[in-house]
Amino acid sequence: VYSRAVPYPFASVFAQEIFQAGIVPSDTDFRIFRDFGNIPGIDMAYYVNGYVYHTEYDSPELIPDGSIQRAGENILALVKEIASSVYLEDPGDEKHGKVTYFDILGLTVVVYPERIGIILNWSTILLTIFGFWIGGKRKRGEAHNKYGLIFKTVAVLLVSEIAAVLTALLSALLTTTADQTLSYYAKPYLVIPLFYIPAVLA
Repeated sequence: VYSRAVPYPFASVFAQEIFQAGIVPSDTDFRIFRDFGNIPGIDMAYYVNGYVYHTEYDSPELIPDGSIQRAGENILALVKEIASSVYLEDPGDEKHGKVTYFDILGLTVVVYPERIGIILNWSTILLTIFGFWIGGKRKRGEAHNKYGLIFKTVAVLLVSEIAAVLTALLSALLTTTADQTLSYYAKPYLVIPLFYIPAVLA
């Protein structure tokens, strides 16, 4: 319903998963309805200048221009759509359970059920394996060298990813030890020296 109704869609299942996992040290009023009333709904939140949220430094001047207007337009369109939706009484085909969703440049939202995501992931894996197999059959003499190179490349990528994660964790540990937790939240440019540069160097 959201993806069809709102004029300025912004949605990310990745961000939602991180939020629900408790990685982001924040919460919303909607949690009470979700946890104690088992009521489904939509979380809408601002993230710009989020470091002042619910603190003594919170101020209307810190709300970016146009964000309240856009939120209002989105909410109005969404409420109108929900109020006239046949899915209020019977979700029917819309009742998919978990779904994957993401917006494309704030223009539209792509939504598909979890089972389609599983099919897409497995299809990609099987097509990749099939491509390697076909390539190996066509040039058997070169196949061994190609597979060796592929495995080496994958190993280097994995080691690089692990090193990047470890350096980011080390940086987080250092900022926590120095009692500067989430200092990059108030000063976003600190993300570059604290996380990006160490990760790239690793």
